[in-house]
Amino acid sequence: MLLDWSSTSSTSLGSARQAALWLRDKGIKLPRRGPGGEVRWIESNSSAVGAILTHPAYAGAYVYGRERKVRKIEADGNVVVHTR
Repeated sequence: MLLDWSSTSSTSLGSARQAALWLRDKGIKLPRRGPGGEVRWIESNSSAVGAILTHPAYAGAYVYGRERKVRKIEADGNVVVHTR
């Protein structure tokens, strides 16, 4: 249900804030990770909705195996590339 909502309602509502207000009006809570990693359900807010709408998996992007390369220059001048 939430994925269907994210692909259809977000464009008609216009902003993450409007979507959060709509979800709150409907009584739909959103999952968030707590400090210990446990999932807790909270009332919607624009930050949580924005995280859902911009998350590549929910946005439909294929992200499996995506890598990020970080280049650092060491004190001796060598360039080291780390893959994350």
